[in-house]
Amino acid sequence: MSNITDARSWDSSPNKTQDNECNTTAVFRLTTVTEKSLALGLNESLLIGVQQSLEQYVIPALCAFGIFGNLLSLVIISRTKFRKTDGSGESGAHLGLVFLAISDSLFCASLFPKAFISTTDSVFTHFGFKLIYQVYCTGVITTFLLTSTWITVAMAFLRYLNICHPFRSRRHDGLKCAKLVYPSICMLCILLNIPSFLQYQVTDYKTFYLVDLGPMAYVYTRGKVVCWIRACFGIFIPACILIFCNFSLIRALKHSQRLRLNSYVKETPAQRSRKWITITLIIIALSFIVLVFPSELIEFFHHAIQNDVGRTETVMLIRAVTNTLQVFNFTLNFILYFVINIHFRKSVRELCDCSGAMTAIRNLRGSQGSQCSQSTILPRRTTMIRRISTWKASSLTVL
Repeated sequence: MSNITDARSWDSSPNKTQDNECNTTAVFRLTTVTEKSLALGLNESLLIGVQQSLEQYVIPALCAFGIFGNLLSLVIISRTKFRKTDGSGESGAHLGLVFLAISDSLFCASLFPKAFISTTDSVFTHFGFKLIYQVYCTGVITTFLLTSTWITVAMAFLRYLNICHPFRSRRHDGLKCAKLVYPSICMLCILLNIPSFLQYQVTDYKTFYLVDLGPMAYVYTRGKVVCWIRACFGIFIPACILIFCNFSLIRALKHSQRLRLNSYVKETPAQRSRKWITITLIIIALSFIVLVFPSELIEFFHHAIQNDVGRTETVMLIRAVTNTLQVFNFTLNFILYFVINIHFRKSVRELCDCSGAMTAIRNLRGSQGSQCSQSTILPRRTTMIRRISTWKASSLTVL
C-alpha cells in the first residue's frame, strides 16, 4: 500500500505542477492584456486630447491671426506709396497678391466659426446660423481654398512667363492679362465647386430640422466622381504646375546671378525689387506645396478611397495636424512679407504711427471743447502785448 500510495503521489505531482504553470501563464497573459489595453486607452485619450487642442485652440488662433494679417497686408499692398517704393507698380504680381490676400482672409473667416460650432450635430430646433453653417460650411471653405490654390498657380505661371520667356510675355500687357486672369479664376472656382454645396441638405419636420446627406455626398457614386474631379483640378494639376514653375524660376535666378557675377554688373534698384518679388512668389508656392497639399491628399484618400475605414484616433490626429499646417499657410504670407520686404516693414511702421497720431488727434479734439474760450482770448492778449512792446520800442528810439 505504501508503494502504491507513493506511486500515486509521484504520478499526481507533475499534473499539479502543470496546472499551476497553466494558471500562472493565464494570469500573466491576462495581466499583459490588461496592461496593453490600459496603455492603448491612455494613448487613445492622449491622441484625442491633442486633436481637440489643435481643433479648438490652435486653429482658431491661427484663423484670427490670418484674418488680421491678410487684411493688414491688403491695406498695405493697396497703398500707392508702397507700390511706388516697392517697384511693382500696377504689375500683375501686385494684383495677384491683392487677390490672394482677399481669398486667404475669407478662407480664415469661413473656418473660424468651426471651432465654436459642433459639426457632428444633425438635429436643430430652429433655423439659424448654426444650421446654415453646418450645411454650407464645407462648400464655402473648399471654394476659398480652391480659389487661393489657383491664384497661387496663376501668379507662379505668369512669373515664369515673365522671367523665362520675356519676349513672349512682352507681346501682351501684364496688367491687362492679370486683370482678366484673376477674376476669371474666381468665377471658375465658384462654378467648379458648386457640387460641394450639395453634400448636405435640410429636411423640415415642423418641430425640428434634420441635416441629412445631400445628392452629392461622397457615399454615392456621383459624389465620388466629383471628388476625383476636384482632386484633379485642386491637387494634382496645381501641384505639377507649381513644381515646374518653381523649378524653372529657381534655375533662372541662379543663372542670372551667375551671369551678373561673371560680368561684374551691379543690380539696379528696379532689378533688385523684381528679384525680391520673384523670391516671394517662389516661397509662397513652396509653402503651398508643403503645407496645403498634404491635407488635401489625406482628405481625398479618406473620402474617395478609404471611405469604409473606421475613424481611428491616429487618422483623426493626422488629419488635425495637416489641417493645422494648412491653416498656417494662409497666415504665413503676412509674416513672409514682413520678413523679406523692407518696404512692407516701413509701411507697417508708418501705418502704426498714423493710427497713433489719429488717436492723439481725437483726444485733442475732445479736450478742445473745454478750452475753446481760452483759445479765443489768448490770441487777443498776445496781440495787445505785441502792440505795447512795439510802442515802447518806438518811444525809446525817439528819446
